[in-house]
Amino acid sequence: MPWKQRTRVGKSLKKLTLVYKKTTSDEFVDYLKPKLQNFARHNFVSRWQDRQFKSSIKYFPAKIVIYVVDFAKNYTFETQNEVQSMHWHSYHISILVHITYQHNPQPDPYNEESWVLIEYHFYIFGNWKHDSEFVQHCFKLHWEHMVANGYAPKWHWV
Repeated sequence: MPWKQRTRVGKSLKKLTLVYKKTTSDEFVDYLKPKLQNFARHNFVSRWQDRQFKSSIKYFPAKIVIYVVDFAKNYTFETQNEVQSMHWHSYHISILVHITYQHNPQPDPYNEESWVLIEYHFYIFGNWKHDSEFVQHCFKLHWEHMVANGYAPKWHWV
């Protein structure tokens, strides 16, 4: 069951806690019934997306590069057990994770795992607001990296 906690800036923060509760099986089924439909839909969609992604990675055409991009949550660097005056001196960053799948120009024909190259790129931004210009800048840096390494794909699947 979630419980609410206030952060220093006054925002509400939910945390999950484990709660033991004795109940009858009928009450449990009545509680669970409305939640099962949403869970079943979520489970179906997530499994379908996973199959589609794995199929895309396995069979994507040449001259196509696949990007998996996630603009991660804002991270705050705080001192553990900080003194009161340190409350106003924390540092915030945003992280853009950029995973690239592309065909290997020199694969080992006997090793299927060598047919696709995977690169991981992490871009750290010293500001904690999610900014589309920062994402565009990271894509431009990544494109320049690919061109410098002799790979210029025709299509990008993001």
